[in-house]
Amino acid sequence: MSTAQLESLSDYEIERGKPTPTLQHSAVQLSLAFQIYPQPGYRIFSELTIGLGGNKYTPDLSIYPFETVDFTETESLRTIPPLVCIEIISPSQSTVELIGKSKIYFAHGVKSCWIVDPALQAITILQPGEPRRIVDSGIATDPATGLTVDLAKVFV
Repeated sequence: MSTAQLESLSDYEIERGKPTPTLQHSAVQLSLAFQIYPQPGYRIFSELTIGLGGNKYTPDLSIYPFETVDFTETESLRTIPPLVCIEIISPSQSTVELIGKSKIYFAHGVKSCWIVDPALQAITILQPGEPRRIVDSGIATDPATGLTVDLAKVFV
């Protein structure tokens, strides 16, 4: 990346290594979280930075087995990989970029990665060694966890 490109990035983009979210991105992120949150057995985190292989990544949503959070401690970097990483495409990102990131996630134990495309109103579910699943209507079901979301409620 050139010096001019680095200088044009916001503090948010530099810190998280990803674009500043749009209105559509924000709406989709919350809609997904609200649908996943009440499903038993899992805990969903938003914008949690995870350390994998010496690098830091901040998926839009990370899903872990349910755990109680200790609110008296501060944890700003998680080194345990989530079960599922959800990435929402921003206008300045490419699907290829996010597929590359999913391969990194898989190499460190993540079981499933969703690439959510607000413009196409679709979710692509990736798993290591499996064909991709593209869902553009109805219910999307994560094969690794059984978690479901209704696309009609995601893209509203």
